[in-house]
Amino acid sequence: MSSSKRPTGCRRPTERAPARPAGERAGGRGFDVWVEDSMTRVFPRARPKTGGAGRSVRLTLAGGEYQSFQIVIRPRAGHELRNVRVRVGGLSGGTEIVARNIEWHQVGYVRVDNLDYRPIEGNASLAAAAGADLPGWWPDPLLPVPRFDVAAEFAQPIWVTVWAPPGTAPGECSGAVEIAPENDRPVTIPLRAKVHGFALPRGAGNFQTAFALFDDQLRRVYGRLDESMRLEWGDFVLRHRVNPGSIYRSEPPPVSDLEHFLRGGMNAFNVIYNRKGQQADNAGDGSPQAVEKIAPFLEALKASGDGERLFDMAHYYGFDELTLDRLHHLRDEFRTVRERFGLPTFTTSHVPQEPATLRKLNVDWLCPITNWLNAEKVARCRRAGFKIWTYVSLEPDPPYANFRIDCPLIEPRVLMWQAYRQQVDGFLYWGFNAWRNEPNDRPVDPGSGPFLDWSVTSKWESRGRQMSWLHGDGVLLYPGVDGPIGSIRLANLRDGLQDYEYLHLLKERTGRPAEAIDACKPVTTGWTEYTREPGVLAAQRRRIAGRIARS
Repeated sequence: MSSSKRPTGCRRPTERAPARPAGERAGGRGFDVWVEDSMTRVFPRARPKTGGAGRSVRLTLAGGEYQSFQIVIRPRAGHELRNVRVRVGGLSGGTEIVARNIEWHQVGYVRVDNLDYRPIEGNASLAAAAGADLPGWWPDPLLPVPRFDVAAEFAQPIWVTVWAPPGTAPGECSGAVEIAPENDRPVTIPLRAKVHGFALPRGAGNFQTAFALFDDQLRRVYGRLDESMRLEWGDFVLRHRVNPGSIYRSEPPPVSDLEHFLRGGMNAFNVIYNRKGQQADNAGDGSPQAVEKIAPFLEALKASGDGERLFDMAHYYGFDELTLDRLHHLRDEFRTVRERFGLPTFTTSHVPQEPATLRKLNVDWLCPITNWLNAEKVARCRRAGFKIWTYVSLEPDPPYANFRIDCPLIEPRVLMWQAYRQQVDGFLYWGFNAWRNEPNDRPVDPGSGPFLDWSVTSKWESRGRQMSWLHGDGVLLYPGVDGPIGSIRLANLRDGLQDYEYLHLLKERTGRPAEAIDACKPVTTGWTEYTREPGVLAAQRRRIAGRIARS
């Protein structure tokens, strides 16, 4: 990504441009400002909506919940903004949210050069209609910066997140966000929040997840990985309601790490990974090295005061996407793991969704991809005592939802509504930080400007053809010089997991599981039927909150 491709006028915050003559802003403010929801991508060519843009924000949130919104600033022709600062005070009134629980980030951009793949033409068309360029810069990373510059006629979103800590008293409170450029008049966005009289559980809550935070990629990019880094990155994903750790770990996790994450709300973890997957020629050999490491880990776990609780959260993941003709290879190893160690066995292998087959193959938790799930078979397996998870990866394609950058931003959030509606037991994803591509060999400096010199294009090949359209697959995090950098896709996944907790709480408060499932309907009725309208989802979430409050 050469700098010649980047819009001009977006300097490093430390650079000082020549002072602008006072007369150049005598006619009024030289930039437009409007508010966007957190489920809409704002592309660099975006303009205020026809009919006037919103200039105030009203949020509703439960205790323990995060809610985000965007403020977009767009300098007019011939006028760039320099050293823009964002000031957010606390919210006060009938309740209080202090300033340290409100944070903001500059939305950064990654390069998308190619979406030349027929199944995603619809996604590309939707993005083009919203102002995306192909090739061009697409919003994704959330950059922690103290101030920033904005080029003329460039739409720069600011991502603001409000957190109501557990124990926040119910009620309404208000405050403001001030946008203050060095060379123009500041603008104030009024902000009101209503805190409900109920709270969400901390951390992963009531829905299990299993993702991959790759230790090897952290070591490669940072040149080290110590305990403090493991805990920092693990805490970051756990604040997004996803369990830390990795489905692909080659060593059991340190018990001290698990004790730490347990206090933050972890609810599941993988002990170790059987590396024999569908790509291995010797898939039938099993992985005795992995099995041999389980016993010493469990002995160390017994010495922990949290050992029993942690053991109940442990599972053994193996035989990644093993094909149908090789399923007999996992049977013996899974029997060993179950009988010797009592751990649930967990796989994405292509096992039929039938209780008799799961028993025969010693599979406790089965994880088919979303487009392979059969609702009737899932229900039958769950009634028989098995857990059925699901996942997405580089596939499936539209009309199924996914996490890729080409997918509408609402889709990571909708996936969690679908998980509740379809009554799956957990969600798996293959990568937070699959950073293997060039030039991804060093941490990102967020202060260098919003245009990241960082590839999010997976280098997969199929039948000799490189799939250069796979943007964002396995990449929900970025490596900042001072620690993890999140993304707008990860924030929407977090919000979807919070929505899941709303649905779970509705079921618990009313005692009517069918009502909670039915409450998903305006958002989704199936894996391929779902809304792409943020307003539809937001309105249904408010209705569910009202129903919870009345119960």
